[in-house]
Amino acid sequence: ASTFAAEVSGSPEKACQYKIPVIGGHSGVTILPLLSQSQPALPSSLLSDKTKRKALVHLIQFGGDEVVQAKDGAGSATLSMAYAGFRFAQSLIRAKWLNQSGVVEMAYIYVANNEHVSTATEGLEYFSVPVKLGPDGIQKLLPIGNIDDHKKEMLKACIGELKGNISKGVDFVNKL
Repeated sequence: ASTFAAEVSGSPEKACQYKIPVIGGHSGVTILPLLSQSQPALPSSLLSDKTKRKALVHLIQFGGDEVVQAKDGAGSATLSMAYAGFRFAQSLIRAKWLNQSGVVEMAYIYVANNEHVSTATEGLEYFSVPVKLGPDGIQKLLPIGNIDDHKKEMLKACIGELKGNISKGVDFVNKL
């Protein structure tokens, strides 16, 4: 998300500076980037332009699919996944081994026992949300934050798709 946002805003060299929360899942409409919650804030010229913003959200949601198509099905967006893994590992290291509290990172985790998140996600068991990490692991699941009506509609589509994805995943694991 940060790479695409930096490129669309005309400053690809700033990609590593942005931290854009992406909630939901890991495929298509289940990927819900919260551009308005970026730290630091994305340029207002990007956020205020509906056409650019819509194109960016679509690119974030389906960019991995385009990579697979470009590789004729012989690979995936491995660099994106590697970078996401690196950022998460870096956050874990800061929290666990550098004893830092309050390190915030996104994680696709079990959320059914968190009333706030479970309500916002209509009872889904798993969802990507911001978590606060500390020396002993996850300190707290953080709220999704304020989202506009358009994002609420996107969230409904995300939830509908994730219900099926989660069911398939649970069935698969239960068959092992």
